Amino acid sequence: MLDNRYKFFISSLLKKTKESQVNWQPTSSQYAFIVTEEDVSITISSDSDEFNREYTSLTIRDKSGKVIDNISIDENEKDYLVLSDLFNEARRKANNVDETIDKLIKKLSNDGEFGEQPAF
Repeated sequence: MLDNRYKFFISSLLKKTKESQVNWQPTSSQYAFIVTEEDVSITISSDSDEFNREYTSLTIRDKSGKVIDNISIDENEKDYLVLSDLFNEARRKANNVDETIDKLIKKLSNDGEFGEQPAF
């Protein structure tokens, strides 16, 4: 369970992310995204454990990469939804999902075929 400071921090980060004011970047893992602010980085990731329970983690590191703090919340815990929502928003921002969908909508609104022809 998250304490009030973490709840405020995560809700503030989520709000700014939804407002496109957080510059989430992809990492080498398709299930983790990172943002850096001055000498601190924040990584949010999602995975499942050996029992197939989904969990989301948030890790804060200093400028040398040392872990300052880490929280992991699984799908059965009270605060899972807000952390999972942050992960999903970070993924959308880091992968430019909205821009990609807008581009596809524009293509679909044009006359003619959609999609490339198979290269046989």
